Amino acid sequence: MLLFVALILAATALTLLISRATITEPLRDAAPALLQEGLRCTLCTGFWVSLATVAVWGAPVGLSPVLAALAVWGGAVVACGIADPI
Repeated sequence: MLLFVALILAATALTLLISRATITEPLRDAAPALLQEGLRCTLCTGFWVSLATVAVWGAPVGLSPVLAALAVWGGAVVACGIADPI
């Protein structure tokens, strides 16, 4: 359970860093036009970040990696919505 919460918090922090932080604005602007919109979207960025987070740290015991990535994505979306409401 603790690993699951840590995965959600890590995915949330990385998602907000990539999609909303002012320090990464030049990187988002320098990305190809096809990727710029996706990098500004917290849902899109959160999905890929949650997949990468579960791939790096592994899924919690008893969950498949796909289900764990989807659960982490859902938690990260909720946390991003609380931290940065649109």
